[in-house]
Amino acid sequence: MTSVRTPLILRWPDKINPDSVSDSIVSTVDLMPTILDAAGRPDSHRMDGHALTGLYQDQELELRDAAFVSINAKGKSRFEMRSLIGKRYSYVYNHFSDGKNQFNDGNYPGERSLKAMERAARTDPEIKARLDFMYYRTREEVYDLEKDPHALHNLIDSPAVQSDLAPRLHDAQSA
Repeated sequence: MTSVRTPLILRWPDKINPDSVSDSIVSTVDLMPTILDAAGRPDSHRMDGHALTGLYQDQELELRDAAFVSINAKGKSRFEMRSLIGKRYSYVYNHFSDGKNQFNDGNYPGERSLKAMERAARTDPEIKARLDFMYYRTREEVYDLEKDPHALHNLIDSPAVQSDLAPRLHDAQSA
């Protein structure tokens, strides 16, 4: 999840306090409404995003409960992934995951780290299991980001997820 949890830094003299910080979930769809609002054209009501100008005055303001994330390809290979990421939970759907397709097209930006992990995986079953998970994923993933901020423990099969989140996900998919 850390790959999509990226800080957004805005600078606007006389409008934004330089020491202000907000933990509100924002998305790239919020950039255009914010730019239009800053330019005095607040006609962003027809857009999916929200102008971030409210955060300038109230850092406690929550613009949304979660954000959608989408990956369609990695390099020249198609690896469709969809996520819904909130403050507490993250849900990931890996369309490509079938136990055969590998989420590695050879163009991984952390190539040295990956090669070191591959060497270590030859003798360390825990690292091998982590690499296999990274490469092949599972169809669905759920993480409790408060207890597992690095999203290392997939809870999709846990009884709590099955009884609490699964019905909500099903309702959302059929809506």
